[in-house]
Amino acid sequence: MKEKLNNIKEKIYNAFDDYVEDAKTFWLLLKDRVNKDFNNPRMQKKYVTLAAVLLAVTILIANILTSFSYYYEESDKVNIIDTSVGDLYINDYDYTLLVFLETQANTGIYELSPEIPKTGYTYNGYKCLNDATLLYNDGEKSTTTTLDTKDVCSVYFNIAR
Repeated sequence: MKEKLNNIKEKIYNAFDDYVEDAKTFWLLLKDRVNKDFNNPRMQKKYVTLAAVLLAVTILIANILTSFSYYYEESDKVNIIDTSVGDLYINDYDYTLLVFLETQANTGIYELSPEIPKTGYTYNGYKCLNDATLLYNDGEKSTTTTLDTKDVCSVYFNIAR
């Protein structure tokens, strides 16, 4: 068993040595070729032109990637127009809308409701845990939320007087 392992080690070392020799030979040939080319004025022009084109393409690609990431960060928010209550999953956003209705007039005591009330209540305000922006449309009895991370928003309604 020990002899087999030694044979395997020997083969690996030999293969690695062959690889190193091949790599050295390749680089020596490449070096000779480049040295010959740089002694020729025509080839020098071609290499300078090639280097300029490669530099320009690299700068162009870097500029495009930078511009894309700038606009991507700017538009990384999502608007949720929703009249339903509960959990909502859009792309990578986890959003929960909770509606609380006042139990008795002027008490400030609220209970959870399964839906946004259509009549008998007035909008009091909202609170979002991660500072999302919520707008309430009284005409449509709906909410529009702008968020850039997962959030839970509570909307409060008081009994109409």
